[in-house]
Amino acid sequence: MPISTIWSQAWQKFWNKNWLVGLLLALAIFLFSLIPVVGIIVSFIIGVALNYYGLQVWRSDSPVEFSQVFPPLIAYVKILVGLVVVGLIPGLILLIVYLTDGGLSVTASFVLGALLLLFLMVVFYFFSYFVLERDAGIGEALRGALAILLQNPGKSILFILTLLLVHFLGILALGVGTLLTTPLASIGGAGFYLTHRLDATSPKLT
Repeated sequence: MPISTIWSQAWQKFWNKNWLVGLLLALAIFLFSLIPVVGIIVSFIIGVALNYYGLQVWRSDSPVEFSQVFPPLIAYVKILVGLVVVGLIPGLILLIVYLTDGGLSVTASFVLGALLLLFLMVVFYFFSYFVLERDAGIGEALRGALAILLQNPGKSILFILTLLLVHFLGILALGVGTLLTTPLASIGGAGFYLTHRLDATSPKLT
């Protein structure tokens, strides 16, 4: 399915499958992000719910209710552990470089680490969707996300660039636009995942 079609359908589904739920989730993320520590935890919880909302919107034949957007607790645990694992990889690489006297300054190490983390976030972007839709294990979900990228490298990267563009347009609209673009991006991401995942067996989404 062309990327333009995915976004077109995502837009239609957003308005037809209860846009208010997506808007409220985006608003909650914005408000809780202003609160130190606790806000980060709650924002993570709502962020996962947003991706689940995207999956529900894409697959459901009826409007999605607010009570349907929160996945089982185990999904949160898997996604959190997976993100920690991915986040540790740049740190381990930099530690190896440091121990082998790579000669990197603190600033250079920080920049390299940030770039490596950004790269890995792109590589494993669809990780959470595998956990949420298929109840996949952490390793299985990471392999699945990598498989999508390797089988469709150009299209996957182009989609992620359009995803960033959608977020950027929301920020340009005095930040208020993110209330619209954040749930739209979750639906778009779910649509790309569902049309490109390799395993065609019945999903475990509930």
